[in-house]
Amino acid sequence: MKEIETAILDIFIEVCARIYNRRLTVVELKEGDTVYGYKVSIPLSSNEYPLTLACSGTKEEFLNYVRKEIKARSWGAVTYSLGYKSEPDDKQC
Repeated sequence: MKEIETAILDIFIEVCARIYNRRLTVVELKEGDTVYGYKVSIPLSSNEYPLTLACSGTKEEFLNYVRKEIKARSWGAVTYSLGYKSEPDDKQC
């Protein structure tokens, strides 16, 4: 799976001109002993809600699918920030 993880990280550099520095989780989709596809979980803003991409086919077909999805979603332009909600102070009004 390291080979596919490395290829996906390279796709981020190629498509988005960004280095993705969080952990990817790649899993083979199997039926019995036969591998019929792959699935990757990509935590963008938090580990609790990762984006999951899955595709049936060969490694090359899966990587082409991931490349297409990264391009289509414009992940290079996505930014995240942490915000805090503050309650208004009654004395200011």
